[in-house]
Amino acid sequence: MTSAKPTLYLPIEVAARELDARLLLAHRALGAGYRVVIGQQWLLIANLANVVPGVVFFKGMNRIQKNWMVHAKRHGHTIAAIDEEVTAIAAPDFIVKEVTEDAIRLIDAIFMQGPLQSRVYGERFPAHTERFKITGNPRWDLLRPEFSGFFTGEAARIRATHGDFILLNTNLGFVNSSWGSPQKYINVCINVGYIDPKNPADLEWLKDQFEFEKQSFHAFRALAVRLRDRYPGRRIVLRPHPAENLDTWRKALANQSDVLVLAEGSAIPWIVASGALIHNTCTTGIEGTLLSKPTIAYAPFTNWCESIFISNQVTPRFADFDALGGALDQALADPESFVAESRSRHAGSLNDHFAAVDSTLATDAIFDEVTALTEHLSHGRTDSLLRPGRSLTTDAQRNEYQVQKISITDAALTARFHEIAGALGRPVSVSTRSLGDSLVMMEAD
Repeated sequence: MTSAKPTLYLPIEVAARELDARLLLAHRALGAGYRVVIGQQWLLIANLANVVPGVVFFKGMNRIQKNWMVHAKRHGHTIAAIDEEVTAIAAPDFIVKEVTEDAIRLIDAIFMQGPLQSRVYGERFPAHTERFKITGNPRWDLLRPEFSGFFTGEAARIRATHGDFILLNTNLGFVNSSWGSPQKYINVCINVGYIDPKNPADLEWLKDQFEFEKQSFHAFRALAVRLRDRYPGRRIVLRPHPAENLDTWRKALANQSDVLVLAEGSAIPWIVASGALIHNTCTTGIEGTLLSKPTIAYAPFTNWCESIFISNQVTPRFADFDALGGALDQALADPESFVAESRSRHAGSLNDHFAAVDSTLATDAIFDEVTALTEHLSHGRTDSLLRPGRSLTTDAQRNEYQVQKISITDAALTARFHEIAGALGRPVSVSTRSLGDSLVMMEAD
């Protein structure tokens, strides 16, 4: 192993959403001689006082993450951040709704997913624009055509098991919250600073968003059955958002033949394996579009809350089942033409929301900025991960919800890394060491 290497810390909250994107960044860093610590964010943050200074890559800028950033700065770390919570958000007020300027002040480089986000941040935080970098989001890199083979093996296994199917993805984490109740969801929103219970505008949003999701829940329950009847011989697979309670859907669709409720693995191979994707304000609508899969929004009920989200703005949208069915017939009969027409119609909106979907990889743009941040970290370039006289904390306890968010073994993480390196066509030989529950250090051999 080489000596005097800089360290990149990649805390992860949600394995399915963030792991592949962070492993892309890890691959780039390892190839450049970095040491990478990657895994569950709670244990990683707990150890920032024990490990050598490096660049800590945060996934957001809310009140809780601001406290973690203060801790990181206190112990000599440099901070980079991308806001994963706004990957699906279009409305300017909601793009910055969870962001606190106290966090912005602490961040050395802030990565913007597209021109719109950069404009919104510039208007809201004009004193900090020199640290805003339009890079795109690595989350979208693996959806590009050059990585088309990355999910084909898993998608083939899904098709072999389930045959031809239409995929329904929902995004109802308020009305069907995995936290256990809508009130617990509200409490989480308050704790992270997303809403102020004394703010009338926030209370209006809670009321209207709950109604939007309640109506969408009933609409998609009926849609699953109607599609099953319209397309005999095709299964209907409904995948709830990870923030939803899976059992609620299983009970709602119990005893409906050829209608399956599943939440296995990442959504991406399921999108690739499907004949078409139907969503309503779900981020998977964006993913389906970027994957060149026929993707349609179904919104028979709407209020102003629908306009908060990007996905219904970049895919064909229908409020009527018959109109939806006609479009779906076309999509299933000639998917290439359907996708080409949809992408052409929505190209302007896509390009304003997302950089690096057709040009430089977002991963490369971000790593160029990380390299600039590490130039002054000579005191963090050592053979050892640990500071002198320090040892790792390995017993930071997580609650059940946090465990469900990300639990991954050293072997599984390493295997996934090599899959991504293979998709890139740039294999890297690495050594890994478990640092505790779902936390791993990686170094190039």
